[in-house]
This record gives sequence, structure tokens and C-alpha cells, in this order.
Amino acid sequence: MSDTAYTVSGVIESARKDGKGIKVDGEWYSAFTASQLGEARYKDEVEFKVKDNTKGGRTFHNIQGDVKIVGASDSGDRPLTGVPAKAKTPAWPLPVQDSARAITRRHAISTALEYHLGTRSKASVNLEDVITTAREIEYYTTGQDIVAALEDLDDNES
Repeated sequence: MSDTAYTVSGVIESARKDGKGIKVDGEWYSAFTASQLGEARYKDEVEFKVKDNTKGGRTFHNIQGDVKIVGASDSGDRPLTGVPAKAKTPAWPLPVQDSARAITRRHAISTALEYHLGTRSKASVNLEDVITTAREIEYYTTGQDIVAALEDLDDNES
């Protein structure tokens, strides 16, 4: 392991998905936390200190301190550690074909089964009762109860 830190400067060519690594001049450099990269963006010219650490025959280039932006790019790309500008807002209530709906249904059936097993003997648990309870849980957790209430309000106002 090298005890001497050295300075690296160059243009960010790429970034790791976890936001804790950048590629400069063909080499990958890793940060302990994503916050060390600050507001650095793709194609920004940056400067930072590095200490090398060799383990198992591999050398890791560890960023020491924060990355300094020397020249900001005007590409308008998102920050390396940020969220895309237009993040998808989940629909409410959950649409029938939404993948989150399938997760909600699995949760509802598990919860309904736990409820029935906790309130009855195992032998007296009826599959139809479990499914009915699961549908009630799904109805509530997916927002369908709100849709129904709003439809009732609309019907009463007409």
C-alpha cells in the first residue's frame, strides 16, 4: 500500500452506478462515500488526491478527500450522484398491470393468510376466506377504496 497521496486531474469519462467511482484518463478511482464526488458531472474537469491500495494482486485507486471541479462541463448532464431530472412518479391508485400491483397482491395474500392462521385453528382456515380477505387488503392498499369513494361523490353530485 502506498502511503503517499498523489494528485490526479482530468475529465470524467464515466461513473459507477452507485455514484462512488469515476473514470478519469482511462483509470477508475473509488470514493468511500458518494458525497466526496460532490456536484461533479460527466465531462467535468476535476482534480483530487489519490492513495493506492494493493490487495490480492489488485491495485485500488482510493480518492482522498473531496473531488474539486476545475472546469464545469456545459453538457447539462445530471450529477453523478443525483437522480434523473424527470423521475417517474408512481401512479395512484396502482394500475392493474403495474408491477407494484403484483407485489401488493403477494403481500395481501401473505397478510391475509397470517391473519386467518392467527385467528383460527389451522384446520378451519378456508382458502376462499383467505382470498376474500386478501382482496380487501389489496383494495385498500392500492387506493381502489379512494377511487370508489370519489366515484360515489361524483354520482351523488350528479
